[in-house]
Amino acid sequence: MFRTPPKGVVFTGNDQYEGFTIDLLNRISEDLNFKYEVVLSPDNEYGAPRSKRGNDAQEWGGIVGEILVRVRFFGVPLFC
Repeated sequence: MFRTPPKGVVFTGNDQYEGFTIDLLNRISEDLNFKYEVVLSPDNEYGAPRSKRGNDAQEWGGIVGEILVRVRFFGVPLFC
């Protein structure tokens, strides 16, 4: 969920977000010593089948599609 900045303040990067999912990601990244960047799905979807490609392979959109074509490593929905 997007954070509402105080007047005159601009949040960038991961600081733009807050909530359970962000808290969880922060904790896991501290425990496992990795960095992450929140990137929203360009089509604003979690993922759904779109159309068939050759040889019966299904094309997916959203976060699932980005993971399947290896644009992203993993996806997490933002819980409100």
